Amino acid sequence: MLNNSNLGPIKLVPFKEIDLSDSFFDSLKSDYLGFEKWFDKKASNDEKAFVLYNKEQKHRLDAFLYLKFENTPIDDIEPKILEGPVLKIGTFKVNPHKTRLGERFLKIAIDTAFNNKECKGIYVTAFEKHSKLIEVFKTFGFYEWGTKPLTGEKVYYKPLEVNWNDDIKDYPIIDLTKDRKFYVLSIYPEYHTLLFPDSKLNTEDEEEFIQDISYTNGIFKRYVSKMDGLGNIETGDVLLIYRTKDKKAKTAKYSSVLTSMCIAINTKNIMKFKTFEDFKNYMNVYNPLTDKELKEYFYYTSGYRRHNSYIIDMIYNVPLKKRLVFKYIHDNFFPTVNIPNKYWGFYDLTKEQVIKIIEDSQTNKKYFKFE
Repeated sequence: MLNNSNLGPIKLVPFKEIDLSDSFFDSLKSDYLGFEKWFDKKASNDEKAFVLYNKEQKHRLDAFLYLKFENTPIDDIEPKILEGPVLKIGTFKVNPHKTRLGERFLKIAIDTAFNNKECKGIYVTAFEKHSKLIEVFKTFGFYEWGTKPLTGEKVYYKPLEVNWNDDIKDYPIIDLTKDRKFYVLSIYPEYHTLLFPDSKLNTEDEEEFIQDISYTNGIFKRYVSKMDGLGNIETGDVLLIYRTKDKKAKTAKYSSVLTSMCIAINTKNIMKFKTFEDFKNYMNVYNPLTDKELKEYFYYTSGYRRHNSYIIDMIYNVPLKKRLVFKYIHDNFFPTVNIPNKYWGFYDLTKEQVIKIIEDSQTNKKYFKFE
């Protein structure tokens, strides 16, 4: 079920361990006068960057991200950034693989900023020729701030607060002041970490799951299921992802866990697709199911069950810092329910219950707007 990939996991490594002669850096050397001197300085200062190597050619880079917190004012751009500190995306390059790897690296940058208590925003400079990368920034709430006169680059800035009243542009913030519904949505273990790699359990192998494949890399996720009630999900609803128990586990009490929070952006009934090819093409961008598994949904789910199958599109906002087990959910929210007779795949929660989950999971409150 897991796609093979020639690319390994993303790692944070020292500059001095990175080969500057790699052809990956040729375009950066061409675009930025003095790039090699800059790189050597970072190496001598023991600084680090996020990198991804090709597994077949272990010393060949396919992606590179350097981040740096800066105090304000930032005076080498016009207009200056006065409120800070801010996170600078210093160098960001991804070799294209049509796997939305740039999205995953951007998520790393955004999470790095949100996990700094003092950080006020993120900025990046880019030449206009890098239009596809700029569009990714704009999708997630970066707007054109100004220019960097020394290089001629445009400057793009993202504040770490609700700025657009738009769940995607304001990503990863979940605005709890909006009128939303809240649901727990269960996902089998074999799919969970492929879709939500930052929410993997400590017992899982990073090398096995964190690979350069589109449904792993992306901030956008796509999920299909026959569970009752999914048709009630509307755009803007908050989904708490629940990883069901491992097959070897005797009970769900301690092996099933809440891991993540997402926002639904679209719900589509499977009956909307006239052909399997249409359904397959729609699913393959964001979902890890094989052709065989997709056919089981499209062809072999008959009658009511087929009509009851829904595809849920969502954005992956935040992993819970502390995973909350099934026993916690039962004891806190459903104390009178008999566990064996209750199906826990999909059910609703109140906003008050969700706020308690945020608090009890010790999840960073910068990811939420409460009032």
